Amino acid sequence: MQRTPITSSYISTPNAGKMISMSAPSDKTTDYISGLITASPPTEQYISSYNLLYAQNAILSNNIDYINQMYSTDTQNIHYQNEKINNYKYFNKILAIIYLILMCIASIFLIKSKKINSLIIKFIIIAILVLYPFFMYYLESYIYEFFTYMIAFFNGESYTKTTKPIITNTKLSFT
Repeated sequence: MQRTPITSSYISTPNAGKMISMSAPSDKTTDYISGLITASPPTEQYISSYNLLYAQNAILSNNIDYINQMYSTDTQNIHYQNEKINNYKYFNKILAIIYLILMCIASIFLIKSKKINSLIIKFIIIAILVLYPFFMYYLESYIYEFFTYMIAFFNGESYTKTTKPIITNTKLSFT
């Protein structure tokens, strides 16, 4: 028995324009499938439509396997990104400890210094050193925006404000 003609359609996959063909059932095939509910013994039409559906399922299964293999490197990529993040956190902790040590040394020299006689000015300078890590990002953003604006102004270009992410967690952490 000859198989029924099948109209061909294509579905696009994310692999650089590679097209994978998939056969769509014709109206005759859908009539066979709806007739399966009432048909009791397997007929040639039943076997033919079953073979068509089996072929379509095999194509879909191959497409699913292909897509799963294509995205299987995501978990490895996340692993390496987590390693980078952990390294950045480690270096951030080391830099915070170095800053704390240098701030303590500068505060001791400032308190023992005889060049600045006012104790209030000494404590204001120490307070600025202590609070510097907390407002450093905002100061840096303002200075960056100012210089970007000035460069655009002197070059005669239009200025577009850059959008930087807002840091919500600005506490100095040593853990």
